Amino acid sequence: MIMQGTFRFSFGPWNIHEGADPFGHEVRRSIPFNKKLAFYKQMGFDGVQFHDDDAVPNLSEKSATEIIKEAEQVKKTLDSHGLVAEFVAPRMWFDPHTIDGGYTNNCAKCRKYAIERSKRTIDIAKALGTRNIVLWLAREGTYIRESKDPV
Repeated sequence: MIMQGTFRFSFGPWNIHEGADPFGHEVRRSIPFNKKLAFYKQMGFDGVQFHDDDAVPNLSEKSATEIIKEAEQVKKTLDSHGLVAEFVAPRMWFDPHTIDGGYTNNCAKCRKYAIERSKRTIDIAKALGTRNIVLWLAREGTYIRESKDPV
Protein backbone atom coordinates (compact mmCIF):
# COMPACT_ATOMS: atom_id res chain seq x y z
CA MET A 1 0.00 0.00 0.00
CA ILE A 2 1.35 3.42 -0.96
CA MET A 3 0.66 6.24 1.47
CA GLN A 4 -1.03 9.22 -0.11
CA GLY A 5 -0.44 12.81 0.88
CA THR A 6 2.26 15.26 1.67
CA PHE A 7 4.53 14.61 4.59
CA ARG A 8 6.58 17.21 6.43
CA PHE A 9 9.28 16.43 8.94
CA SER A 10 10.94 18.26 11.81
CA PHE A 11 13.57 17.73 14.46
CA GLY A 12 15.19 19.67 17.26
CA PRO A 13 18.48 21.59 17.19
CA TRP A 14 19.74 19.43 20.08
CA ASN A 15 20.10 16.57 17.57
CA ILE A 16 23.03 18.39 15.94
CA HIS A 17 25.31 18.58 18.96
CA GLU A 18 28.85 18.15 20.17
CA GLY A 19 28.50 14.42 20.79
CA ALA A 20 28.78 14.38 24.59
CA ASP A 21 26.90 11.65 26.39
CA PRO A 22 26.91 10.02 29.84
CA PHE A 23 30.04 8.11 28.79
CA GLY A 24 32.23 10.92 27.53
CA HIS A 25 32.90 14.53 26.67
CA GLU A 26 32.26 16.40 23.43
CA VAL A 27 33.81 14.91 20.29
CA ARG A 28 33.24 17.80 17.86
CA ARG A 29 32.82 21.56 17.81
CA SER A 30 29.52 23.27 18.41
CA ILE A 31 27.62 24.42 15.33
CA PRO A 32 25.96 27.85 15.57
CA PHE A 33 22.15 27.76 15.65
CA ASN A 34 21.75 29.69 12.39
CA LYS A 35 24.04 27.25 10.59
CA LYS A 36 22.02 24.33 11.96
CA LEU A 37 18.90 25.85 10.43
CA ALA A 38 20.58 26.00 7.03
CA PHE A 39 21.19 22.23 7.28
CA TYR A 40 17.50 21.59 7.97
CA LYS A 41 16.32 22.55 4.51
CA GLN A 42 19.29 20.86 2.84
CA MET A 43 18.27 17.62 4.55
CA GLY A 44 14.61 18.02 3.56
CA PHE A 45 13.12 19.13 6.87
CA ASP A 46 10.41 21.78 7.09
CA GLY A 47 10.06 22.35 10.81
CA VAL A 48 12.02 22.87 13.98
CA GLN A 49 11.17 21.47 17.41
CA PHE A 50 12.14 23.74 20.29
CA HIS A 51 12.69 23.63 24.00
CA ASP A 52 11.89 27.07 25.39
CA ASP A 53 15.58 27.76 26.02
CA ASP A 54 16.58 26.62 22.52
CA ALA A 55 14.58 29.55 21.20
CA VAL A 56 15.52 31.97 23.99
CA PRO A 57 18.73 31.03 25.83
CA ASN A 58 19.02 32.03 29.50
CA LEU A 59 15.33 32.87 29.62
CA SER A 60 15.17 32.82 33.41
CA GLU A 61 17.41 35.92 33.39
CA LYS A 62 15.14 37.86 31.01
CA SER A 63 11.96 39.86 31.28
CA ALA A 64 8.79 38.81 29.48
CA THR A 65 9.36 41.61 26.95
CA GLU A 66 12.93 40.47 26.26
CA ILE A 67 11.81 36.87 25.84
CA ILE A 68 9.13 37.77 23.31
CA LYS A 69 11.50 40.07 21.41
CA GLU A 70 14.14 37.33 21.13
CA ALA A 71 11.55 34.74 20.11
CA GLU A 72 10.25 37.09 17.40
CA GLN A 73 13.81 37.37 16.08
CA VAL A 74 14.05 33.57 15.95
CA LYS A 75 10.77 33.55 13.99
CA LYS A 76 12.33 35.91 11.44
CA THR A 77 15.33 33.61 11.18
CA LEU A 78 13.07 30.59 10.66
CA ASP A 79 11.17 32.48 7.97
CA SER A 80 14.42 33.38 6.20
CA HIS A 81 15.27 29.67 6.00
CA GLY A 82 11.75 28.66 4.91
CA LEU A 83 11.16 26.79 8.18
CA VAL A 84 8.38 26.75 10.78
CA ALA A 85 8.34 26.00 14.49
CA GLU A 86 6.52 22.72 15.08
CA PHE A 87 6.29 23.02 18.87
CA VAL A 88 7.87 24.47 21.98
CA ALA A 89 8.42 22.48 25.19
CA PRO A 90 9.38 23.90 28.57
CA ARG A 91 12.70 22.33 29.57
CA MET A 92 11.92 21.64 33.21
CA TRP A 93 14.48 18.96 33.99
CA PHE A 94 17.70 21.04 34.01
CA ASP A 95 16.73 23.76 36.46
CA PRO A 96 17.53 23.34 40.18
CA HIS A 97 13.89 24.24 40.96
CA THR A 98 12.67 21.14 39.16
CA ILE A 99 15.12 18.41 40.17
CA ASP A 100 12.25 16.71 42.01
CA GLY A 101 9.69 17.59 39.37
CA GLY A 102 8.01 20.82 38.44
CA TYR A 103 4.25 20.47 38.65
CA THR A 104 4.40 17.59 41.12
CA ASN A 105 7.18 18.98 43.33
CA ASN A 106 6.50 18.96 47.07
CA CYS A 107 7.76 22.55 47.27
CA ALA A 108 5.14 25.21 46.46
CA LYS A 109 7.83 27.63 45.18
CA CYS A 110 9.08 25.00 42.74
CA ARG A 111 5.55 24.28 41.48
CA LYS A 112 5.04 28.02 40.99
CA TYR A 113 8.32 28.19 39.05
CA ALA A 114 7.11 25.37 36.77
CA ILE A 115 3.83 27.14 36.08
CA GLU A 116 5.54 30.47 35.37
CA ARG A 117 8.07 28.82 33.07
CA SER A 118 5.22 27.12 31.23
CA LYS A 119 3.54 30.50 30.71
CA ARG A 120 6.78 31.85 29.24
CA THR A 121 6.88 28.83 26.95
CA ILE A 122 3.41 29.69 25.69
CA ASP A 123 4.57 33.25 24.97
CA ILE A 124 7.57 31.88 23.06
CA ALA A 125 5.38 29.49 21.05
CA LYS A 126 3.03 32.32 20.13
CA ALA A 127 5.95 34.50 18.99
CA LEU A 128 7.33 31.60 16.92
CA GLY A 129 3.96 31.09 15.24
CA THR A 130 3.00 27.70 16.65
CA ARG A 131 0.08 26.67 18.84
CA ASN A 132 1.73 23.37 19.75
CA ILE A 133 3.18 22.82 23.21
CA VAL A 134 4.84 19.56 24.22
CA LEU A 135 4.84 18.79 27.90
CA TRP A 136 7.50 16.20 28.66
CA LEU A 137 7.28 15.33 32.33
CA ALA A 138 10.87 14.12 32.57
CA ARG A 139 11.38 14.43 36.33
CA GLU A 140 7.78 14.32 37.50
CA GLY A 141 6.80 11.57 39.89
CA THR A 142 9.26 8.67 39.87
CA TYR A 143 10.10 8.60 36.16
CA ILE A 144 13.77 9.22 36.96
CA ARG A 145 14.30 7.42 40.25
CA GLU A 146 17.99 8.35 40.32
CA SER A 147 17.09 12.04 40.68
CA LYS A 148 15.25 11.44 43.97
CA ASP A 149 16.85 11.61 47.40
CA PRO A 150 16.54 8.06 48.80
CA VAL A 151 16.89 9.20 52.41
